[in-house]
Amino acid sequence: MSAALLNTAIAFALLWSPSLYAQGFTYVLSKPDSLREAGHLTAALKEFRIEYERNPRSILNTYNFACAWAVYDKKDSAFRYLREAILIDSSETWLTDPDFTGLQEDPRWEQLQDWYLPLMEKKYGRVVKDKDYAKKLWNMRASDQAYYYDLRILREKLGPASPAAFGLWKLKEIYNRKNQEELEQHIREKGWPRISQVGARAADAAFFVIQHAEDEKQKKYIGVIEQYCREGEADWESYALMYDRIQVNADKPQKYGSQVRRNTETGKYELFPLLDGKMVDQWRKDAGMSPLAEYLKRYDIVWKAGQ
Repeated sequence: MSAALLNTAIAFALLWSPSLYAQGFTYVLSKPDSLREAGHLTAALKEFRIEYERNPRSILNTYNFACAWAVYDKKDSAFRYLREAILIDSSETWLTDPDFTGLQEDPRWEQLQDWYLPLMEKKYGRVVKDKDYAKKLWNMRASDQAYYYDLRILREKLGPASPAAFGLWKLKEIYNRKNQEELEQHIREKGWPRISQVGARAADAAFFVIQHAEDEKQKKYIGVIEQYCREGEADWESYALMYDRIQVNADKPQKYGSQVRRNTETGKYELFPLLDGKMVDQWRKDAGMSPLAEYLKRYDIVWKAGQ
């Protein structure tokens, strides 16, 4: 993969990576979070411990402490603090957090999922009908988003074309292919996952996996996603993102303005061409997306409606 494509892929993935525990509020990075985001994991863990001991009932402190231990590959500590975090707030965030990808091969991971499921169903007032399918999808969604943190750190420390970054991207591609093969096997057996079958977070995992597949696989399923959106069984924003990606890969204008790329000469992000700058915000609204100008602020792109 070229440096330009690697940057584009990282930019797209960062949109989806759930970095810090969030429940719909603006979160200011704490000292340990800042250290971790800068790649200083050992120093971050020391600061996370201080924050945790100061307030062990804080969901932010406990959850982010668990994430840091998992990234550091200290599984016993990761499981301990993750369980504590779930007891504080049984949010389903952790189920698909890429920080915990390394825990999935440990028997305690599925045990934790099984212990958590009744808590989740009680909290959200819904039953996961196909629990086995849901668990596999949660795992795939997490592993699909894994290692983007590492790739970003490598890019910032060593540059976008470093051999280490390309080597790690090769590992990502192995994960992606494994996920795609596993997902298609499940689809053949059970069909494309519906929200009413596995829940919204698990259903959306299929989109995460397929959006990293070849164009032909994306085209194969885009119609199914659109149909399920109309039936309330899939997410319109996911459909919009995949639709735009198919268009951009075909060198055609995008409809929803979701795709950006990094200019390797200027280092700045740019918006791929739009189908209709006057209609894009209406299309985004129909898909439940924020106005384009607001969305592009995260990439430091200035855009005025209608241009």
